[in-house]
Amino acid sequence: GAISVESPMWVPPFREKGHPLIKNAELVITVGYDAAELNPESWNPSNDKQIIHIDFQQSEPHPNYRPAVQIEADIRETIEKLGRRELLSGYEPEESHQKKIKEVRERWQEAIDKYENHYNFPLKPQRIISAIRKVMGKSDILIADAGQNKISVAEYYSVYRPNTLFIHNQLASMGTAVGGAIGAKLARPKQRVIAICGDGGFAMTSQEVA
Repeated sequence: GAISVESPMWVPPFREKGHPLIKNAELVITVGYDAAELNPESWNPSNDKQIIHIDFQQSEPHPNYRPAVQIEADIRETIEKLGRRELLSGYEPEESHQKKIKEVRERWQEAIDKYENHYNFPLKPQRIISAIRKVMGKSDILIADAGQNKISVAEYYSVYRPNTLFIHNQLASMGTAVGGAIGAKLARPKQRVIAICGDGGFAMTSQEVA
């Protein structure tokens, strides 16, 4: 939810195969990036991109991830200060770039629409996530447990508001989505809250809903 899908600058996330918009980028600004989550060799194979790294700690050494600038500070404060400086005030991407953004978004939507009404077994992730998105309001909260499910959620679930999608990543424990959903509902009782769990994750904390 850092950037709403309603923003003209939003583009879908990408996996290890890389991203068509990153391919020709001269400068990449990473925020909270960890090379363990996405191998930089997949999007910087020639090691020719200028990189600005923003995180609360320095980046780990990697042959394809060598930031020219590292801003080691609180991420929220850093982004807010950069925003107040209006570094991108009045910025609009070139027409060719806008066209590429549109093409990438259309391909992403086509991948979802293809299985939106798919009822064969097993159900496709796009079918399940599309159904969830339809019943969720823009301010409702989805929490994805650690496991394979989080990849599909990150790829296909569209987010409109900050703090409405929580994904347990990297070394996060399995089974946290159920407790997280209970906590989210207590904190925001007027909003719908859904937890997506695998069978293993749910088995670890299923007693919490007894």
